Amino acid sequence: QRLYLADGVLTKVDRASMAHSLEVRSPFLDHQLIEFIARLPKSSLWRGTNTKVILRKMLKKQMPKAIVNRPKKGFGTPVGAYLAGSLSSILASLPEQLEGLIRPELVIRLTSEHISGHRDHRRRLWTLITLAMWYRGPWGPKG
Repeated sequence: QRLYLADGVLTKVDRASMAHSLEVRSPFLDHQLIEFIARLPKSSLWRGTNTKVILRKMLKKQMPKAIVNRPKKGFGTPVGAYLAGSLSSILASLPEQLEGLIRPELVIRLTSEHISGHRDHRRRLWTLITLAMWYRGPWGPKG
């Protein structure tokens, strides 16, 4: 509550919503609700792999079953889609940027497979982009 929400999710939601003139409220962050939930036994909050037990019971009659029973779903950045689309130009110079560290043919293969949609290499490619940025920085030999 003090770290992940405050310095992470809530900050990002606030910036994104303000950039588009939206007012966003987080209904489950009311301090009285949080204090009440904190006093509940853990068995009321989850059972096995089922999370948000009380909330799901409460919404059972108001929401479709498919929504009430679906697993938790995050909202990550679509890095894979960006790298295959609008940010694909970043990948073009990646083999040269990593010269001496990673075999260029490997980077080219990962890039072409990802952009063509044959494989999802978003994590590897993001790691390589980060490595290239570090390598070109003032601390790396290319800096």
